[in-house]
Amino acid sequence: MKRFLPVAALLVLTACDMFDPGLYRKAQSLAIASDVCIEADVPVLEPSDGVLQITLDDMSDNWQVANCGMQPALGNDGFFAVDLEAGRKLHIHVNAIDAVDPTVYIVDSCDERVCQPLNAASYCPGGKEHLSFLAPLSARYFVGVDSVDPGGGRVEVLAIAPVCGDGTKDHGEPCEDGNTERGDGCDDYCRNEVAASERTELEPNDDLATGNVLTSFGEAASFVVRGTLEGPCDPEVFSFDVPHPATTRVRLLNADGEGCVALDGVELILYQGLLEVARATSDERGCLEVEVAPFPERVAPFPERVAPAAPSTYHVQLRALPSSEPAPFGYSLAFDLH
Repeated sequence: MKRFLPVAALLVLTACDMFDPGLYRKAQSLAIASDVCIEADVPVLEPSDGVLQITLDDMSDNWQVANCGMQPALGNDGFFAVDLEAGRKLHIHVNAIDAVDPTVYIVDSCDERVCQPLNAASYCPGGKEHLSFLAPLSARYFVGVDSVDPGGGRVEVLAIAPVCGDGTKDHGEPCEDGNTERGDGCDDYCRNEVAASERTELEPNDDLATGNVLTSFGEAASFVVRGTLEGPCDPEVFSFDVPHPATTRVRLLNADGEGCVALDGVELILYQGLLEVARATSDERGCLEVEVAPFPERVAPFPERVAPAAPSTYHVQLRALPSSEPAPFGYSLAFDLH
């Protein structure tokens, strides 16, 4: 099983501008989606190339209590489901036909409380969004397509499930080296690996399933990676493993790594797994820093809750807020573990 929806007419989409546009397939528009996220009623799509056309005018606004995106989604929403094996990637691209500012998110049940910020996209003002998702378990997952503004409109949804390691680079794969080994520059999920000797981010790295993997951390480490934040449509995500409980600090510096970035409308967020543990939003000083202490320090009154000496996976997200329009700027992210 590899792709989504049957094949027919040519689709040209550009929001995933860091991926090769030639990786899009020919596709047919279908009208398959559910107005409400009731697990027994949501249509399940079989893998195949193609485009799902959803007319949100025909839907209603059902998920009003909680929003899975990074800003309120007041518009109508539609749902479809996909069965994925553990470790399989799903890449979703939403292109608005009408004047709709779309949001897309993926959840493992029809319960708004399971929303995870890293499994949602509503960054880009306008009619395009894209999101990659890694299935943690073999299960059925539910894709919600919403809009920021009230009302509806028509949207096209491209859904692809690439197979990492098959030697064919599909849309949604930052790299493809024909294997699923780690440590060779392209990891087992076909994400680019960045070592200390390189020190430069590699596009695309928009979300958890396509973000750069930093491979240089040991018992104690400092690491600087440099890149360019283009604006709200270009969030940056970096993942790394800490081999033992450690204080983790990340600082946003200028391109030279010598001072703060003086820019409003930028956020730096630190996640442990999918749990947000620290957030900083820029002000006129532009000095952003996030830090999390080792787990045992946070529960000192309860010594029986000492965390095991096992690796912890962290993710850092650098993003421009949807309401801001910062010019592209070069940055450095300094990682310090001790």
